[in-house]
Amino acid sequence: MGGVESILRDQGYTVLGEKDGKYLVHLKEGKRFLVEQIEKDKHVEECLKCPVHAHIVETQSFEARGKIYLLMEQCSGGTLYEKIQAQKMDNVPFSEEKVMAWFTKICMALEHLHTDGITHRLLISQNIFFTGCGTVRLGETAELHERARVEKPKHTNAKQPPEVQEGRPYTLHSDIYALGCLLYEMCTLKTCASGAYSLICFIPSQSVGCQRWTF
Repeated sequence: MGGVESILRDQGYTVLGEKDGKYLVHLKEGKRFLVEQIEKDKHVEECLKCPVHAHIVETQSFEARGKIYLLMEQCSGGTLYEKIQAQKMDNVPFSEEKVMAWFTKICMALEHLHTDGITHRLLISQNIFFTGCGTVRLGETAELHERARVEKPKHTNAKQPPEVQEGRPYTLHSDIYALGCLLYEMCTLKTCASGAYSLICFIPSQSVGCQRWTF
């Protein structure tokens, strides 16, 4: 532990604590990050090239002593999944205004990734986070998530795009299907039933009017 803490301090981070091999660090500007050590390889370096966006969890990294240190923004406001479970306990749906506000930000973040040709592949409520002030953040991509030593969120067949269930490759279009399932979950507080391929959502846009996506 001392060796890792020394490396983090040399990089200018204040170590606040450690649990299960992950470190909570503090930056001078007030941000907090969870840090973990991962093996270095070319694939990891590609995964770390995630575009910066106001609604994507901030990711940083540095190399020291032949290892990659991955820093991910700590979002103290919990996950969308946790918020959905709380609403289910109260048996009260989210307001339309709240759903559309969150969904719009998630769409903006996903569009930012897709513009760079990056598929997310982990668009589920457990991977949508909120900061302490309530700002929504899209979590890490599946590739980066698989490199991290964390418990993987459940991604059931009911949430997988039809083409993936049939053994075909995951594409940018598959992310859109998952996005529709996420919207359904926010609106109904239920996960999409298997085979729910006819879900249709309307996404307002000032530039293109009303665009219809069918899944």
